Amino acid sequence: MSKSTAGGVIISGLYGSGKSTVVEEIAFLLEDAATTYAAIDLDWLWWFGVPGVERREALGLLTANLASIVDRYMEVGVRHFVMAWSLRDADDEAAIRTALSFPIKVVELTVPFSLIEDRLGSAVTAGRSEDLEEARRWFSHGLGTGFGDTQVANDRPIREVALEICTWIGWL
Repeated sequence: MSKSTAGGVIISGLYGSGKSTVVEEIAFLLEDAATTYAAIDLDWLWWFGVPGVERREALGLLTANLASIVDRYMEVGVRHFVMAWSLRDADDEAAIRTALSFPIKVVELTVPFSLIEDRLGSAVTAGRSEDLEEARRWFSHGLGTGFGDTQVANDRPIREVALEICTWIGWL
């Protein structure tokens, strides 16, 4: 199978919108359908600590890591890539599209902000508390929303959300 037959989707949205959970459910749907897939949470590809590294440089590291990982998956036959990441703006989206050798679709998950507060406010880690503050900043500045290919409400059963996305993409 050639690279041109591969495709992907980025599940985006504010922190706490349920991106990783939706990606996990899509992965289960694709597995049940005996479809090749890789599920990747992009946060893990740029989570590191080096003082003084600016966001643009970190984004370059993320895209280099992603391109490398995708190539390895493609070598073993993966053709469907399901990725979770909070795209902040059109520059983030463009960087990811440029890093990949196949077309991707971007789905923005939408949820009422009160649900994000409930989800992240009850989390026990310091990181999730920071995510809630970041979500508030992004929300107040209009970041992380309003771009991509479609929006999907994620305030209902997760299986419904995953099925809607897979059907929209044409994977099921």
